[in-house]
Amino acid sequence: MMVQKHFPRRPIKVEPFWQKQSSRIVSGIAGIALFVTAIVVLGYSIRPLLQEDVCDGLPDGVTEADGEKVGYRLCGMPFWAGDDEKGIWENKIYEANRTVRKEDKRGFVTILVVTSLASPDGPESVVPETQGLSGVYAAQREINERGSGPKVRLAVVNTGRGGAKVKEALDEVQDLIDADKNDADKNRVIGAVTSINSTVLAKKELQRLDDVGIVQVSPTMTADGFGSKMHHFFQLVSPNKLQSDAVIHYVVTSANGKVGHLLQVSPGGPDDLYVTSLFDAVQGHLEELKSARIDFQRLAWSQGGNGDLSIACAKRGEYEAVFFGGRYIQFGEFAEDLRDACGRKMPKLIADDSTSRFLMDAKLTRGMRYGIEATIVSRGPLLTCAQLNTLTGKDPSWRRDFADALRDATGRCSDPQSRDDALAGGWTPNAYDAVELLHDPFTYAQVEDPDKMRSQLSVKLEETNGVERGTVSPIHFADRVSDRGVWLYHVPELRTMFAAGRSPAKDSATPVMCYGNSYAEETAPGRCVAPSASSSTRK
Repeated sequence: MMVQKHFPRRPIKVEPFWQKQSSRIVSGIAGIALFVTAIVVLGYSIRPLLQEDVCDGLPDGVTEADGEKVGYRLCGMPFWAGDDEKGIWENKIYEANRTVRKEDKRGFVTILVVTSLASPDGPESVVPETQGLSGVYAAQREINERGSGPKVRLAVVNTGRGGAKVKEALDEVQDLIDADKNDADKNRVIGAVTSINSTVLAKKELQRLDDVGIVQVSPTMTADGFGSKMHHFFQLVSPNKLQSDAVIHYVVTSANGKVGHLLQVSPGGPDDLYVTSLFDAVQGHLEELKSARIDFQRLAWSQGGNGDLSIACAKRGEYEAVFFGGRYIQFGEFAEDLRDACGRKMPKLIADDSTSRFLMDAKLTRGMRYGIEATIVSRGPLLTCAQLNTLTGKDPSWRRDFADALRDATGRCSDPQSRDDALAGGWTPNAYDAVELLHDPFTYAQVEDPDKMRSQLSVKLEETNGVERGTVSPIHFADRVSDRGVWLYHVPELRTMFAAGRSPAKDSATPVMCYGNSYAEETAPGRCVAPSASSSTRK
């Protein structure tokens, strides 16, 4: 019981009415400010203690590398601490983890979520990473509320900005995995949803997970051959070779017999396997381009305005196209440099799937110059709440399950009129798919030993059993690489994609080609093009 203290009253000093009122107001404001400050300071000082208490022994392994906190967490402060908007899905994941108990008769498994959660400076986008966490959380909630199969704990693994601290992060994760050797019921780490940049460093360090049998499903990594020396690495999206097939088919078709030129700009160093493998994949089409009377040339450019782009400008009576094959963070500057160099003689600008972030993140288009149009590669059709809210029994069952899980777990698309532009990039449904694929083989199987579960996973993932899997497009693995279709979207004005209530998923981007394996879509620009035998077998 709180005891109220009484203090002797001081002699009253009579003041004019207006002075008395103003004095009270000032004193009140000062008091409120002091109270709020005290609450904030107290809250941040005891928050780590409260987090430790509610985590109830859930392990974590976090270290600091060059000012970034990297490693893994199953509970506690989000890696995006202090930013409620970015940290919301981390917090939701940790809340769900706390409900998974070892004594639960269903048992549990742990799935790593290997991502990059460092708030970047400059033009970099973090919307996709946030969307990825939203997707894995939707799957976790759906699985844990079912009546069968082990429950899921998600260990969020932050590898730092661009995945540059993946070694330090996996050093921490190793302890989580090693604990299973002494106690099979400790963590049961069976797999990982891996979404970081495809670099030489990442390839080397992720091999460590493969060596201990951790099955990785990547919803984003497309570098050709990235997992070729691994035995348990699955690429959920089609590799760069299929992207290059789609781009070349689009170029040859749109040239329509005209003599022309295709110039490719590939900014990035040799350690960036995404950029290098995409350039190599296009090189495999030189004979096809030559037969179509289209000359190929590499276009030299680097950030800071280095490179003569005037050679790419359109010429009368000829077909001129530029394929941007770099990272999205360089695309805005390159597009503006190209606009400066060519003015009204802009060539057809085609951008790779890294640039598809522009289709879901309005921040990237702000401040861009007017007069820039582009055709952007997307790893599937752009999903919208309007589509998800009007699904019927004729639509793919996996997509219907995703729509239900998204509404139930996150509240997204719960309003019939809701609009959710961030869905367009595919990060949320692809991350959802990855968790579901890792869990699906054990929905009805009574397997508890983590080593046995891992050994079964790789085999089960390549089996289809006649069931169509995948939200955005169907998933079929061959040598652990998916053949999911590629879509191209034309954007007539990049700067205004999100202006005045517009969005690429709604009306500011138009699909112009679908290439490869896809569901029958009402929004498809005609029948999806089947990859030719030559391109599908090309090494």
